[in-house]
Order: sequence, then C-alpha cells, then structure tokens
Amino acid sequence: MKIGYLVNQYPAPSHTFIRREIRALEKLGIPIERYSVRESRATLVDAQDLAEKEITHGILTSGARGMLATSVLYAIRHPARFGAGLRLCLRLAKNSARGLPIQFAYLMEACTLLRLAKNHGVTHLHAHFGTNSTTVAMLCHRLGGPGYSFMAHGPDEFDAPMDMSLGLKIEDARFVAAISDFARSQLFRWCGWNHWKKIHIVPCGIDERFVEEAPPAVPPSKRFFWAGRLSEEKGLPILLEACRLLHEEGLEFEVLMAGAGHLKETLQEKIGSHGLERTMTFAGWLDDAGIREALEGSIALIIPSFSEGLPVILMEAMARARPAIATRIAAIPELLIDKQHGWIVAPGSVKELSDAMREALATPSENLSKMGLAARERVLGRHDVNQSARILSDLFKG
Repeated sequence: MKIGYLVNQYPAPSHTFIRREIRALEKLGIPIERYSVRESRATLVDAQDLAEKEITHGILTSGARGMLATSVLYAIRHPARFGAGLRLCLRLAKNSARGLPIQFAYLMEACTLLRLAKNHGVTHLHAHFGTNSTTVAMLCHRLGGPGYSFMAHGPDEFDAPMDMSLGLKIEDARFVAAISDFARSQLFRWCGWNHWKKIHIVPCGIDERFVEEAPPAVPPSKRFFWAGRLSEEKGLPILLEACRLLHEEGLEFEVLMAGAGHLKETLQEKIGSHGLERTMTFAGWLDDAGIREALEGSIALIIPSFSEGLPVILMEAMARARPAIATRIAAIPELLIDKQHGWIVAPGSVKELSDAMREALATPSENLSKMGLAARERVLGRHDVNQSARILSDLFKG
C-alpha cells in the first residue's frame, strides 16, 4: 500500500495540519507521496514547510504544453479510458458555473497525476478538501488510476455543493473523512443515506510542539491574538469596529494580527483613521514557533469569522491553555464551550464581540489560566494527530 496525498496548494502556511497528518501516517509505516496541483502563493517561512516543498510533486510544473502532450498520448494509448474521463468532464461541466474548459483542464491535470502515481507505485489517492483537488482525483480514477478518498473541511465544499458535484464525489469515493460532526452532517445532505456509512469523522490533529511542553500561565498582559487570511469572511471589519468601541471607552489593549491577504491595505487605512495604530498591529505570516510564542504572550485568541470549518489556530490556542473568543459557526461550538474555555459570540455582532473582549480584559490572569487549562484538557482529548492517523490508516487498509 502506498498513498498519494493530493492538495490544491501544498505546502502552505494554512495547511500545516496536513503536514502533521502525513508525518503521523509515515510514523505508522505508511509510505506517502505528496502531490500539489499548484505551488502555494503564500511565502513559506516554516522550516518544516520548506522541507515538505522539496519532496512534493507539482502537477502544473510541466506547463500547459506538457500536460496537453501527456493527455493526448494517454488518449491515443487508452481511448476507452480517456473517453470515460471525458464523459465525466461533460457531466461535471453541466453542474459547474466554471464550464467545460476548466473541467477539461482538470482532466489534463488528472492525466499528469495518473502518470506520476503510476511511476511512484501509488495504490490509493487521498485528497484534502472536496474542491478541485478531489475533482482531479475522481477524474484520475475514471481514467484507470487508483481509487480515492477525500477529507471535507468546509466551508468551501458546503458553499457550492452542486457546483462542485459534491454528492457525486461522495458516491464515487472509497470513503470520505469529515473533520467534525458539522462537516459530516453537511455531507449527509448531498448523498443518499445508503452512502452515509462511508463518511467517517477524522479530527485534525495538533502539532506535538503545541502539546508536549506544559503551557505557561496566562500573562498579565492586555494582548489578544488573531491569525489567518486578511479577508472579509474572517470577520475583520467586525473586529475593527469592536476595537474602535473599546478604544473610545479608554481601554488599553492590543490585537496582534498574524497573516496576509488582500484586505491588509484597507485595514491599515481604517486603523489609521480610527487612531488604532498602537492597538491593532500586523506581524505577517508566522511559523509554528512564532504562532506558539504569540499565543503564549496573549490573554486570548480572537476568531470573529463568518466562515470556517474548525480553525486549526483554535486547537493550537487551546493546546497552549489560552481561552478564545470565537463566533458560533460551523464546528467551533463542538470544541469551544462558552464560559468554560472562553466566549462564544454571534457572528457579525460588534456588541457581543466587544463585550467578550471587555470581559476578558477584566478577568484576572489566574481565572483566564483556569479557563485555558480546561480548554487544553478538552482539545487534547479530541484532537490527537496520532489517533487520527490510526483511523485513516485503518480506512486506507479497509
């Protein structure tokens, strides 16, 4: 058995949980090849991500001409199999707003993936995210390649399930992994109940560096921490308004923001116009060590998002015994219990977010530490990467 892991962009700063999962499987003796449709657009700063890049095979590296040549050659040698792939392309295009040209591009990517997988002796493909990476895996299988599975995270798969032919992917896959009860319930919606038995919960795991050492107590600081893509769905305009309200009340605090994205310039302008330059500061992308250091120097993590699956940064914060202020969406309430491990707030509510931040600022450090330790106990009991790897190993073998 040899598994091929397929991701749209790998390695990437936001996909460190995939790296951890792969390495946990390799510790169990399962050989894995890494495949990335395209290189990550983000700058890699973590040494482990840079090491992963060196052993990851890029599908688009051969260029359009190379992929077209591979596809034509495969069509000549295996016309029946290529015809089956082309028919699936047409079926996918009927449901997709992106149309046939994009689906045909996926078919060419599948031909390239098939060549790589055969050369590497891959017996099963596992895609992360039920989006285009799973489309390529499904087309590769239809061309005569190995069977496949995929892991659904949300929210992308659940925002456009018809456009992505999510139901067809579930029915065609050997099995499907869902990262949470919420994700599994959304998958149930898009397939017949006779396929529900192939959908399994496989939680994302936490990096050992966030688990092994005992976390320090919450410091007597006034700093919050946020990490992710600087984009609208992360609720950053709501966070900005909440900070403005608290600043106008005369409260002293800081929000350290780690990440990058298209909203950075707009946010900087708004921060300047509100006089929040010393309150909301940008750190850029941080590696795992930087994330851990930033968490440990903060009193709480803030997640004001409108759209998430289950944020890895939430698991990491809880593992380092830090409370969190997070919105009541997707799988977040499955892990974070209001008033026990932090605060759950309504998405889009400036008032609830600012109220929770105010309460966190007024809570003594020793009480925040107690909340953080309760959060750590909960996340360690639910998100062990080695246990998740064992579940996946059994599914691959089954």
